[in-house]
Amino acid sequence: MSPEIPIYVTKIAERVPTYRGNYTLILDPPEPLSHDETLFKKYNIEQKFTFPNARSEGVLYCQQLNKAIKNNNETCVPTLLKKIEEFAITPIEKRSESEQWAHMAVQLPGDWGVLGENKTKLKKIITKLATGKVLEPMAGFHSYFDNSPNISEIIALDFCEEALERYDYPDRKRILYDLEKICNGEKFNFFEDEYFQTIGVFFGVNYLTNPIPVYKEFQRILSPNGKILIVGGTNSGYYDLNKKWFNPLETSADLQHSGFTTSTQPLALREKHQNTEYYLITGLKS
Repeated sequence: MSPEIPIYVTKIAERVPTYRGNYTLILDPPEPLSHDETLFKKYNIEQKFTFPNARSEGVLYCQQLNKAIKNNNETCVPTLLKKIEEFAITPIEKRSESEQWAHMAVQLPGDWGVLGENKTKLKKIITKLATGKVLEPMAGFHSYFDNSPNISEIIALDFCEEALERYDYPDRKRILYDLEKICNGEKFNFFEDEYFQTIGVFFGVNYLTNPIPVYKEFQRILSPNGKILIVGGTNSGYYDLNKKWFNPLETSADLQHSGFTTSTQPLALREKHQNTEYYLITGLKS
């Protein structure tokens, strides 16, 4: 069977603050057992709508909807709701996982560490350990691999196209792919056996439903003596999207189960007002 052709991302986009100026309008709460409440239930009307700004046409339609409900004018409710949907911003908690990641990728970064100091420190540590052809799965928009004479190629991979468009090394190959497919039994058909010498996953394994099939595929595409570098924080990650909290002992055990020889290194990266310990787990393919 011929290898699958990967989906390359070639577009380049900037990270800009799209969240500033959002305007939230709350409809008047209905009186108990009133016709208002019946309409709210009948049409499944939300009480809170958010728009890009206070001048959005959706705000006007929302105000009209509020008035229609108060006046028991049911006939125009469906039309107004449809108009509001055109302009309202879907609440983050109601978006799909990929939509939530896309939203976070587009926003300006709330940098990890003061002025990104911890990111810079970690990047230096990781880059020194990397050699040859490198794969950065779950890359997001920020790479922890700097350019180095010891690195011949770096490929970024992520399931969020918006993040890859904003990846901070747009000259590198960027592949759109969801590692959850590997969790569910798929293979990296577009990567040959023993192609890479280094694989790095940073602050990502806690978002995988089942990392072991992924580690086994990493084992296949790594060359002999190739290494996998995994970094995580014990209390880091997006709470709503975490599949489980990062645990260095569990991650090391999963890598060993997948055929790697492992070592664990605590990282001296501290965050103010944060009870998080950071670790680097290295898996070596024998």
